[in-house]
Amino acid sequence: MLSIYTTEDIVKTIFQDSDNKYEVWYDFITKLRPAMKVLLNENTDYEYNDYNPIYMFEKDYDIHVEPEFLDVVGENAYLSLVMSLTPKEIKDSHAIFLLDIEEAKAKEISEKYGVICHAFGLNPTINPIFQDSIEKNVEKKEIGRGWHELLLRDVRRTWASPKAR
Repeated sequence: MLSIYTTEDIVKTIFQDSDNKYEVWYDFITKLRPAMKVLLNENTDYEYNDYNPIYMFEKDYDIHVEPEFLDVVGENAYLSLVMSLTPKEIKDSHAIFLLDIEEAKAKEISEKYGVICHAFGLNPTINPIFQDSIEKNVEKKEIGRGWHELLLRDVRRTWASPKAR
């Protein structure tokens, strides 16, 4: 199952985004409905406010939310927790970390755990999960329609000598 590790502030920003800056994240969450592991703020109203964005995602879109609290609070407490995890502690190998960190730190987390980590301040459309796919088509009557030809067709054309063309 796909999981997103993020914070309450990020979920709130996505949910209340009136400029559509984070629309791709909103659509991703509401359509794919990943499990959300959300670090709650120290003064959160998640448990008693029906209009809390996390609660609304959970109830309106039937998204499984696992709220997390930190024993140690502070500006970099969550990042410290993430960086101290071992790869075995990340139960979902398809996890996405959506964190309010610098791009270099996101890359470090991605490489350390083999997961997607996106710096929330970056444009979401640069994330590989939102990139357009490569589309290849063949006609039914076309010769050489196997996977090998389909995938390597353009490569062979560029390597062919001028006489072969």
